[in-house]
Amino acid sequence: MGYKSSKEFQIELNITIMEKNSFIDTLQTLSFDNWVEYKLVETQKRISEDFLSYNKWSFLPNLSAFGNYNFNYMNDRACRVFATNTINLFAAQSS
Repeated sequence: MGYKSSKEFQIELNITIMEKNSFIDTLQTLSFDNWVEYKLVETQKRISEDFLSYNKWSFLPNLSAFGNYNFNYMNDRACRVFATNTINLFAAQSS
């Protein structure tokens, strides 16, 4: 793990220091928010909730509407072309 095998590895063990520090460890409250497993479960829950809300929208029907509105100026004489107009209206919907 990055330590050269040619060098000696020494471990110092001081039981009194370990006993002193054990009270610090036992008095601390557990915080599950820092655990990787807890974060994974929270992420999976959030993804599942988002997936569910996305799929709820797929059960709604699709509705589309469109339309067109035009003036048609028609007359036999060129000087009276704009005297009368005919309205052309078109609207439709599909689902």
